[in-house]
Amino acid sequence: MCGRFALHAPASSISEALSVLVPDDLLAGAGIPGGKARRSFNIAPTDAVLGVGATAAGRVASWVRWGLLPPRPTTAAGLKGRPLINARSDSLATNGLFKHALRGSRMIVPASGFYEWLVRDGAKVPFYLRPRAGGILAFAALRSVTLVDGDPLSSCALITTDANALMRPVHDRMPVILDRAAVDAWLDPDQTDVDALVALCRPCDDALLEPVEVSQRVNQVRNDDVGLITPIA
Repeated sequence: MCGRFALHAPASSISEALSVLVPDDLLAGAGIPGGKARRSFNIAPTDAVLGVGATAAGRVASWVRWGLLPPRPTTAAGLKGRPLINARSDSLATNGLFKHALRGSRMIVPASGFYEWLVRDGAKVPFYLRPRAGGILAFAALRSVTLVDGDPLSSCALITTDANALMRPVHDRMPVILDRAAVDAWLDPDQTDVDALVALCRPCDDALLEPVEVSQRVNQVRNDDVGLITPIA
């Protein structure tokens, strides 16, 4: 699964990696749904996350709520409860909500890295998984638009798949991380072949990520500073 991640890259790096214009003021927080502050080193479920989608006019970056909502209208009270933050790749073709979004509401969520917890001697030890060569990770995601008290709210879920050999000692699931060619295929608005899209949702290459043990401070979502991703001895 993926339940916490970070995004601390400059707008220019995200723009270059995903071929999309990311204005500096957008990355600083302009347009965040509900005005909720964005966490850059400790992004948690229900936070606003940066998403990149494709339109007829090209790719667009915007803020979406992390926690996929059904498209049917709801109220603010309906947002309470456990959010649907992940979508399993093996259920994309069978789950009604996922299948609908897969055909026409796909997006990319950029990340600088993500967290996972290893159980060691009965304790959960946090690790930060970051690109070994630097750069941006492109998470495959599904998007939905829901009317909440009459106002549209965009939400998303990150797609997960089986862990690769690197991740397996830590967790049996991992986010789907797409390379540049797969990003283009995922965001192609003309692509509606469910089987072809599901085929993109596979584990990334073992060499892509570097796991580093980090501070237990990441366990508290209120903590948000560069010390959360600093490797500990």
